[in-house]
This record gives sequence, C-alpha cells and structure tokens, in this order.
Amino acid sequence: MLIRSFLSAGLAAVLAAGQTSGPSVRLLTPETIRFGRVAEGQPVTGVIRFANTGKAPLQIERVQASCGCTATQSEKTRIDPGDSTTIRFSIRTQGFRGVIRKSITVYFASPEASPLQTIIEGTVFAEIEVSPSFIDFQSVPLAPDTLYKELILIQNSSEKPLQIKSVRVTSKYLTVTPASATIAPGRSLTLRVSLRPEKEITEDADLWIETDSAMKPKMSVPVFIHVSRTAKPAPQIGKDGR
Repeated sequence: MLIRSFLSAGLAAVLAAGQTSGPSVRLLTPETIRFGRVAEGQPVTGVIRFANTGKAPLQIERVQASCGCTATQSEKTRIDPGDSTTIRFSIRTQGFRGVIRKSITVYFASPEASPLQTIIEGTVFAEIEVSPSFIDFQSVPLAPDTLYKELILIQNSSEKPLQIKSVRVTSKYLTVTPASATIAPGRSLTLRVSLRPEKEITEDADLWIETDSAMKPKMSVPVFIHVSRTAKPAPQIGKDGR
C-alpha cells in the first residue's frame, strides 16, 4: 500500500513537471505521415492531432500548407489545457507523378508555443500512361509508295481492365490501328500511327483516345506533319511498315 502510494505520487509529480505555466503543445500523430502509393487524381486525406499540455489555453493563429494543392480544416481554434484537437487535410494529386512531399505547419498566437509541422509524403502513380507525349512526322520526303509509321504505347497500371472506346486522328493523311481495344490490368497496348506522304503538306493534328476511365476519359497526343520534296528520310523509318 505504501509502495503504491509512493508510485502514484511519483507519477503525478512527473505529469505535473511536464506542464508549463503557459501554453505547451504536443503532437499526437507522427511527425511524418506516409500514405504509400496512390493513383494520380485520387485525393490523399488524413488528420493531424495534437494536445495542449500546458496550463493556459492555446489559440491557433493559422494553419499553413506548403502547396496550394493541400486543403486543411481545423476542428477548433481554441484548445483548453489538457484538451486536444484535430486538423483534417486533403491533398489533390492531379498532375503529380512520383514521390511527393508536402508540409502543414500550425502557428499559435502565443510566442511560447512553437509552430507544429507535419510532413506528408508518398508516391503518386499514373493509372494510365501514354508515351510518347507527341508524334513528329517532320522532314518526311514526298514518297507515295512509302508508309511512315510511329508507335504509341498505352500502359494500364490500374487494378481493372481499361476499355479503349475509340481512337481517332484529326488529319485525313493519318491512319491509326487498332481503333478500339481492352487493356488488362498491368498490361499495355501499342497503337500504330501511319502516314503515306502522297503530297506536300505542313499540318498539326491530334490523336484522340477515348476510354472508360473516370480519371482520364479522353487523352490527346499532338501530331506534327511536314512533307516536302526536298526532305531527307530519317534512318529509323521503314518502308511499307517493315
């Protein structure tokens, strides 16, 4: 009984020693929040939680994110001694690829309370990737008997089949195959874009890909065409598609 009383008194003394006369803040969630891998376009959401371990009320002055892609919402701005609060965050991942690292910093009205910073990091991957980003049929010699072609790769990195509803080009001098297809998860599809230079032309066109993906229902690839009598053929271009 005496030992129990002694231990209880010691614990109370330690807790009391941890409290300051003014505001004091302690982070209850990790300093670095790792969200792993998410598909581009999928928001990253979470919470930051901290407590007022001091003896005076704690007032949040502002919450600042390192990027305009990050939105925050505070549960409350005043935290009484011994109380805690949360800040919810949401990060837009559209347009990001690879490893991303964002920070959220909480500033307090009292100079005695140091700012509280949390890092959020992880990897954003594209569920659908199209490469190359453009096709260049530049400096193509006038040769009606020659078929020039370029390849486009569509990669499906999602966990479900990707339906290519249609593929079309805006130039009458171009053809593309296949015009539709289904790509299994983790697989890719190759599109063959062909040009038969039957006349001298300079034209900018687009290749449009329509899918059943909610994230990327339509994608476009610019195509630049310049056929000239004086142009010299590129060494990698084959004849009649061979």
